[in-house]
Amino acid sequence: MKRILTLALLLTLFVGFVAACGEKQSPNVDVQSDDQWVSMQEPDPELEQPVIEPEPAQEPEPTPSPELNTSKAVDGILAPWFDIVTNSNMNGKMASLSWRDSSGIERKLTDLGGKVYLIDVWAEWCGPCKMSTPALLSLYNKYSGQGLVIIGINIDDNTNVSNARDFAQSEGVKYPILHDPQGANVSGVFVDQGIPNFTLLDRNGNTLKIHTGAILEDSADTTELEEIINSQL
Repeated sequence: MKRILTLALLLTLFVGFVAACGEKQSPNVDVQSDDQWVSMQEPDPELEQPVIEPEPAQEPEPTPSPELNTSKAVDGILAPWFDIVTNSNMNGKMASLSWRDSSGIERKLTDLGGKVYLIDVWAEWCGPCKMSTPALLSLYNKYSGQGLVIIGINIDDNTNVSNARDFAQSEGVKYPILHDPQGANVSGVFVDQGIPNFTLLDRNGNTLKIHTGAILEDSADTTELEEIINSQL
């Protein structure tokens, strides 16, 4: 009888042990949720995706402010347009003129390859200067193709130069214009008594004629300038 009870007790313990082991669950089983599969396994470090740092936002390049020195296309050619005069001088009867173009390169009068040069010193506030513009344009239209080079030198200060540019643009000025604020460089060289002042030079820079005061179309002064121009072409 004792043997039967002992066997029954051992059987009960064995059954309980087996039942307890069957309730354990492997930790590596994938469990499905309502939205996605969530792996319960430890992530493999070799399979982890590298963290990509976002590139820093680049600041937009500032828009360059418009410069006073520019070039203007005239009949397909890039001509000086209010480039800054850097020097002018008179050695006897020979005059020279230089300026810095919009690229920062030093230019001089003879770079323009003319046979005769007419220098006009003017200002926007000067009435007689503006009255002379039609006569200058007439000479330009007649003789620029034959070797006449007209250069305007504006002597307005920096506060008024924008008005001078507007005037030249509105009048359809095609010949080059340089800017010498308040005539700092050309005073005593291309202007002596007052403005407008016109200096006519040959191809070597020798002075042919100086005229102070307005010139009008078909006036005696303009006719004299035109005759000298013709003699040099």
